[in-house]
Amino acid sequence: MIPQNGDVLLFGLVCGFLLSTGLVQASVVYIQTGSTSALSCGVTLTGSLTLRTATWRKQGSPVVVVAEYLIGTSTAGPAYTGRASVNDTGFLLLERVTQADDGMYSCQATLSDFSITEMVEPELQVVDSPGTPTLSMSPNPTCENENQDVQLTCSVASGTTPFTYTFHVVHPAGNRQYAADSV
Repeated sequence: MIPQNGDVLLFGLVCGFLLSTGLVQASVVYIQTGSTSALSCGVTLTGSLTLRTATWRKQGSPVVVVAEYLIGTSTAGPAYTGRASVNDTGFLLLERVTQADDGMYSCQATLSDFSITEMVEPELQVVDSPGTPTLSMSPNPTCENENQDVQLTCSVASGTTPFTYTFHVVHPAGNRQYAADSV
């Protein structure tokens, strides 16, 4: 990437977080510390079919009940009081996630026709948000000559990887844009 005279250098840090909203289909879900995760039980409700019960468990030793739903009422497990609930479609809402929430989750549901569904959900990985990125440029902090090569280095001192660094050079007239990504 070679900035041209008059080009403006923009950079950004795009965090590799996949916030779990809606139906989770990935094998690993990344969620940022302190945010809310919504995991689907994978239940399909059609016509007059409704959810009777849903129990969410965190796998491990011992297996821990996160939250349960029973015909209109959601109850959090003892370790999740005030942070976990299950709605009438089987979604687990886990608020203010912490590192202790890392792990595999499963859901068992009973529908109004008494059919039972059990689904093991993806692994939830709680990540820390990145710190402020630092950008350095060499040979010097300004480009005075057209077609001058520069080396950009971006780093973050804190947070959980993976990070994606994106650099953009945008011409003020908006007619030229360069992008280079690295992980």
